[in-house]
Amino acid sequence: MTWSYSDAVRFLYRLVNHERTLNYKYKNAFKLDRVHYMLKALGNPHKSFLSVHVAGTKGKGSTAAMVASVLGRAGYKVGLYTSPHLVSFRERIRTDGRKISEEEFSCLMAEVSPLVTFSPEGRSSHSFFDVLTAVAFLHFRREGVDWAVAEVGMGGRLDATNVLSPEICILTPISYDHMKFLGSTLSEIAYEKAGILKPEVPAIVAPQDGEAMEVIREVASERGVPLVDVGREYRWERTAMRDDGEEFLIEGPWGRYEVFVPLLGEHQGLNAAVAVAAVDLLRSRGLEVPEEAVPEGLSSLRLLGRISVVGREPWVVVDVAHNAASAERLRKVLEERFLGSGRLFLVFALLRDKDLPRMAEVLGPVAHRAFLPRLDTPRAAPPEGIRDVLSGYVPCEVYDSVHDAISEALEGAGRRDVVAVVGSFMLAEQAIYYFGLDVP
Repeated sequence: MTWSYSDAVRFLYRLVNHERTLNYKYKNAFKLDRVHYMLKALGNPHKSFLSVHVAGTKGKGSTAAMVASVLGRAGYKVGLYTSPHLVSFRERIRTDGRKISEEEFSCLMAEVSPLVTFSPEGRSSHSFFDVLTAVAFLHFRREGVDWAVAEVGMGGRLDATNVLSPEICILTPISYDHMKFLGSTLSEIAYEKAGILKPEVPAIVAPQDGEAMEVIREVASERGVPLVDVGREYRWERTAMRDDGEEFLIEGPWGRYEVFVPLLGEHQGLNAAVAVAAVDLLRSRGLEVPEEAVPEGLSSLRLLGRISVVGREPWVVVDVAHNAASAERLRKVLEERFLGSGRLFLVFALLRDKDLPRMAEVLGPVAHRAFLPRLDTPRAAPPEGIRDVLSGYVPCEVYDSVHDAISEALEGAGRRDVVAVVGSFMLAEQAIYYFGLDVP
């Protein structure tokens, strides 16, 4: 049977999303047996390549993309598996920066689908993330990649990607996110994310809150994991701000790098330092990586939706920030680059499980007006509820669609003002459609 891309997507949407429908206690008892079974039936494609496994809360997608880009510039064929996507499932699965084709995606989905069963009530044996992970690993095997860089979907310990036996692991900064599923304390969240650490497999650890670092060190000690503490062993500083990104100086045990990152925000220096530390660790383990691959790989990075400037006069910024930590990073960029001479027109929508009070506290005080669209999903927080909280900081209006909210924001903004579309991947997706952008 030949599947079209539409067939493949329809099948995915039939699958249960365990990560959002199971409660935390059930997840604690949940095992990865179903993923191992599926991959074994497919010939264990995840054992056909070397891998780097990335977990964390802040910057894990950017860091994973940076590591993949540097390895690619070093001459290796590299697969990259990330989530979520902005417009298409194909964005999650890339080889040498190229999205998987519709034809290949459909073909592999058809190959995996017979392994999924459904209960009489329609509940699937595997989640959509299980299936996408299997498709990614099959694609990487078929493409003959040397390396795959895999970003955890959520948490780490019970994530489908945790079937990998990586050469190294990376933990980016951990903060409060997905609390309904991972736990209500930073220690609980850190334990779930540190679950990717494998016995005696070295790990790169970004600077962490003390509570999170204590848990990471405890798990690492139990499993004999050598840790590279980026905060202690590396130094980074921004040396210049450019319209299209940031320049950084990064120094570590393996050398000194002057790099350009085509993403906005001083925080990208930390992401770059973590990526450099990962590459340095691989070099220390015998991998050949020319020194020039680091600046070349970082400068060639292309990520849409990470404080992306997509318009001028007025400035238009699209960002997938959906927790307080990422909102703080966005606010810092807006203040240092745009708000000295202009006003902030905030187009804002969140999903129900996000920390609305804290995000409102961060972004509300610097906004001139807020435009609150209704997202077409039951997972979205009602804009009326967002208005109840955000209106304590800034005048708010509710709109029936993202199109209407963005249009009104653009109509009211002056040439020096900034329209920021912020709050979720779903909102960023609609902004991409509105502005006619192409996801690279």
